[in-house]
Amino acid sequence: MKRFTSAMLALLLVMTVVCAGGPALADPPDAPATTTWEINDADPDAAGIYDTGSWEWDTDTNTLTLKNFHFTTSAATAMLLRTGVTIILEGNNSITSTYSELTPSSYGVDFRNALNIEGDGSLTVTAGNVPNGSSMGIVNNYTTDVLNIRGGTVTAIGQAANAGSSRGISCGGIAVTGTGRLIAKGNDGAVYCENEPYGIAKGSDNVDGPAEHELVWGADDYYHIEDTEDRALYVELLGPDYVPPSGVPAQERPKSDLPPPIVGILYDVTKTGDIFSFKVYIANARGSMPGAVTVRLNDKYSTAVTIGEDGIGFGTIEAPGYSWNTVNISTHPNLPGAAEVGTPYQIFSDGRIVRR
Repeated sequence: MKRFTSAMLALLLVMTVVCAGGPALADPPDAPATTTWEINDADPDAAGIYDTGSWEWDTDTNTLTLKNFHFTTSAATAMLLRTGVTIILEGNNSITSTYSELTPSSYGVDFRNALNIEGDGSLTVTAGNVPNGSSMGIVNNYTTDVLNIRGGTVTAIGQAANAGSSRGISCGGIAVTGTGRLIAKGNDGAVYCENEPYGIAKGSDNVDGPAEHELVWGADDYYHIEDTEDRALYVELLGPDYVPPSGVPAQERPKSDLPPPIVGILYDVTKTGDIFSFKVYIANARGSMPGAVTVRLNDKYSTAVTIGEDGIGFGTIEAPGYSWNTVNISTHPNLPGAAEVGTPYQIFSDGRIVRR
């Protein structure tokens, strides 16, 4: 898998470009299901009741609401999300693959683009048992896309996989913020990620937990038990506002020294002569807005762009003889990043921008 050069990815804001009409969601396969439930760009749109609970699909916002919803299939992949989706959790929900063939691999949820999870309910995602393949609870095989958990409790379980990988989560990045909670279990390693996840992490070398050890992010892109070389097979990632049964907010407990994540969107980029104009929206989930940011076009820098109380700033770069091919934005002018003109972007705290 391709490794990004950034050391940490902390994503807290996602803006999704929605095509006219939006993607559609077909009805889940009838029980007992043997095929994958898929969200793609096909017709027809659908929303309704299924199995022991209900689900609703909002075509305009690409939002799937699960309300005590339970879906089980013998297909290798239980759910395939081919577009950026926000899932809102209400009550207890589950998505399960019972696939048990020797090969290939089994996934509980396979997602494309960003997957955002919100709400105050729970979701348990379980992959199948594949002796000669891989078993991953939640996976993004393109490795660049991000799982954002802003609320609710998500449990992702990878089952036994002798010849492949058993992971709870495998994706480009993970950000657990707000009141979110992620539990990942995998026999090969609970969490595999191209960048160090954002969240308050604890875990265990026992796949069933509990989360009793401090964790260290390893060079192999897995969490390890502190002061050992053992991978964490059970990982809990908590958002700073998550309140456990003890009643002590997560942000008041010991945690890694993570900087406040700044996020934003660069947009409305235009060029008149040698002057590039742009707008930028910056947000900070912990309430500490930067006073200004700097935008870079190759080796040319804008003056400091003042960020208003609404999080919006306007700026220009004078770059004679330049064509627009890359632009960086961060609170530090020398951090890396790249994007193209005229498209909304997602900005990470390390300065990288990803086109939505």
